[in-house]
Amino acid sequence: MLKSYNIDVKFDEASLISAWEKIMGKAISNRTSKIYIRDSVMVVTLSSAPLKHELNNSKDKVMDLIQKHYGKPVVKNVLFI
Repeated sequence: MLKSYNIDVKFDEASLISAWEKIMGKAISNRTSKIYIRDSVMVVTLSSAPLKHELNNSKDKVMDLIQKHYGKPVVKNVLFI
């Protein structure tokens, strides 16, 4: 039904935001202040500079975790700010 109304992409993006803690864990989720998706790019605002640096260095692993959780690519890129 979601595909027939062409809202499956938006549904997956919204569920990704709500599943952020489950995918990344409580420690990272507690340091996340804002998440939004624009043009298939997930933007994550973090309150910890060392964590931001670490996640920027392991961006491919984060993308793999997201893809593994959904079984398909949901976003094209992840930005940590």
